[in-house]
Amino acid sequence: MDTAYQGFETNVLTFYGPDVAIGDLVKVSGEGTVAKCAAKEPFVGLVVTKRGDFAGVQMRGYMELKAGGTITYGYCKMDTDGANGVTGASTGAMTHLVISKGTDTVGIIL
Repeated sequence: MDTAYQGFETNVLTFYGPDVAIGDLVKVSGEGTVAKCAAKEPFVGLVVTKRGDFAGVQMRGYMELKAGGTITYGYCKMDTDGANGVTGASTGAMTHLVISKGTDTVGIIL
């Protein structure tokens, strides 16, 4: 039997996001609006759908992201890398629950 995490408490909200694309890590940039995160900005979710200028942003649940740096299992501080991935951080970053890791990916519960 294999382990599976997809679908765990997945919540998706719709935001106005004309400049974001599927796969972008995003921040809330205004009333009902999201923008792509630059390096070291905290993210609120991952764009999983796009229709016109509107984006479906996964705000909770399991997601797999590109990863670099030192990321450990359990609760780990992470920064965005500005290229839709995350890196391990020591201070000033958000903490997320890491439950799976690949060579250049990490699976987190947001």
